[in-house]
Amino acid sequence: MGSILIKNGYIVTMNESLDTLYGDILIENDKIKKLESCIDSSEADVVISAKDKIVMPGFIQTHVHLCQTLFRNMANDLELMDWLNIIMPLESCHDSETAYISAKLAIAEMLRFGTTTINDMGTVGFADAAAQAVKDTGIRAQLGRTIMDSEWTPEYLRHDTEKGLQETEDFIKKWHNNPSCNITCGIPIRWVLNISDPSIIGVGEIARKYNIPIHTHANENIQECEVILQEKGMSTIEYFYKFGLMENKMQIAHCIWVSEQEKKIIKENNVSVLHCPSCNLKAASGIAPITEYLREGINISIGCDTAACNDNLDQFIEMKLAALMQKVNRGATSMPAQQTFALANIEGARALNLEKRIGSLEVGKQADIVILNRNLWSTPFHDHKIYSALIYSFNGRDVDTTIVNGKILVREGKVTGFDIHELVKDAEAAIKRVTERAIKKGLYRG
Repeated sequence: MGSILIKNGYIVTMNESLDTLYGDILIENDKIKKLESCIDSSEADVVISAKDKIVMPGFIQTHVHLCQTLFRNMANDLELMDWLNIIMPLESCHDSETAYISAKLAIAEMLRFGTTTINDMGTVGFADAAAQAVKDTGIRAQLGRTIMDSEWTPEYLRHDTEKGLQETEDFIKKWHNNPSCNITCGIPIRWVLNISDPSIIGVGEIARKYNIPIHTHANENIQECEVILQEKGMSTIEYFYKFGLMENKMQIAHCIWVSEQEKKIIKENNVSVLHCPSCNLKAASGIAPITEYLREGINISIGCDTAACNDNLDQFIEMKLAALMQKVNRGATSMPAQQTFALANIEGARALNLEKRIGSLEVGKQADIVILNRNLWSTPFHDHKIYSALIYSFNGRDVDTTIVNGKILVREGKVTGFDIHELVKDAEAAIKRVTERAIKKGLYRG
């Protein structure tokens, strides 16, 4: 794989001491070998000048929907439940190729904007397509085959219980810690009403067998909470707790409308809350009590959720909104920039049980590194105000270089390894094919 030297950058390490320094990083194969003030250029095969640039850990997005990227801008200005009634039928009309293109399109955007690790919610029928896109692009990911087998699930998405559980385990056997790619596995559950009780029990057994986490949504919208309470007699969080699904450090997106009892369950069971500011705002779902969670020592991380609601996958936007949303509710001193920035890297690594491997720039860790250009909108630059600059001034278009596992995947603002223009053409053809199929089945009006 060779060696890469990043030279003369301002390095934001996000290590335990939150060290920052002007210096160099030597990458050998897939790991950081040296991080020092000056490393001789002769030690590396490739030298990247980071003079007047920022060097930081790659972003870790802990909640995304790769399969929905093709549906960008197709269901705007809607309540969550109405939005679902458009997006889920479209999702059901994927084929393997369109699911692959959707995933690759999302990954290309995220790499371009500095994301190096993702946690995907998966699909019912095309999980392998997403995994292949991850393998082909080189990004790091937690993936799984999602479960949607309940009678409450529409027929166009519903699958047999045994089939779902078998395919879930088959996917784990095929992709979890596969040496050919940067994939670990989780088990995605879309929604408590989408999964039958036998599948809940089966998923718990599989999670314990392979020691992998369960990834789901909960308590996002008031209407959703009311429907679940009526159907189950308790909340999503309480229902999954009842079945023991939190034994493997569960990952729950949203958690906006939560009771004190639910907060207690989240804290006592080491649940990670996956915060998605843009989607929560756009769907008017509410503002999650993030400052309260942090005060209780609950792990919080950030994700863009889905481009079909968020309409972009830029983690810089999510960081800024995460800070601003809390300030409206809890005052201007809440969610300081340094704390907010941590949610997008080291805390994301903790959510995925990868904090010993990624999330900070330290010797021995995987080389997941992003280099930022300083531009007009980030001038003047004050190194002692670096976190404020990163949260409030920089954006995804400032990304110059993205390195994952020691491989350069974005250089000088351009994705390497595949043709972006061809990908865009493929995406335009793919969405046409999906919508035509949905219209023919009577699932979409166009």
